[in-house]
Amino acid sequence: DWHQYGQQGDAAETIQYILNSLHDAMYESVHMQVSGEAISAEEKAYVSALKAWQGFFSKEYSPIIDHYNGQTQTSVVCGNCKAVSTRYEPWLMLKVPLPGAEQPPHRATDGATLDDCLKLGFADEFIEDYRCDICKVQGKAALQHRISKLPNVIILTFKRFTNSMNKVNGLVAWDKQMFDFHPWMAFSGDPFNRVYTRPLYETTALIEHQGSFRGGHYRMYAKQPSHADPAKIVWNEYDDNSIREISGLPGD
Repeated sequence: DWHQYGQQGDAAETIQYILNSLHDAMYESVHMQVSGEAISAEEKAYVSALKAWQGFFSKEYSPIIDHYNGQTQTSVVCGNCKAVSTRYEPWLMLKVPLPGAEQPPHRATDGATLDDCLKLGFADEFIEDYRCDICKVQGKAALQHRISKLPNVIILTFKRFTNSMNKVNGLVAWDKQMFDFHPWMAFSGDPFNRVYTRPLYETTALIEHQGSFRGGHYRMYAKQPSHADPAKIVWNEYDDNSIREISGLPGD
């Protein structure tokens, strides 16, 4: 019932459905133990993130969670007493908006980069009528979002469709060899073991949508060993039942 031949579908929803189905078939209950004495504010926040991860997944853990799930830290900062209330939520896909998407003609801003998208997606928001549990004052508060955990493989999707049913066109540029997520991280690393490594990621696959909100066509591009020379890494284009080697990605 989920999909019928010829029916329009969304690539992100398809990937999510497949991974969730694999997870449902493989998950098992595991024992997770969070130990260690947290002293600094960073250590206490890190422990809270680990305990939230434990609460979400200890009863249903699988290799899908291990490889593809990340976690976001959301903090509310009281404008009066500066008290911080924090929660942690897992995600399978990191969804980021496109700058310029909500303004006609609904195109990504010229020269938009992935950095711009992440800055927009993780920009502070403000609550005007927040009631603080600490100082009991009702007033303005800041809502801050950061990434508290990144998976081995990040599935990042651009919000290409608006609430008004418009397709957002335009190119987004980023370093496909080595992209650094450090500016959007809640923690620089493991504060207990003093392990600080930059979260650098290489792009290995990309899905492109051509068309409008009502219909269109998807192409996928994947970085793989060449059939002619397995020691050489090349980009292949997957277009329905057609597979061909290409010199580079569209827009590069």
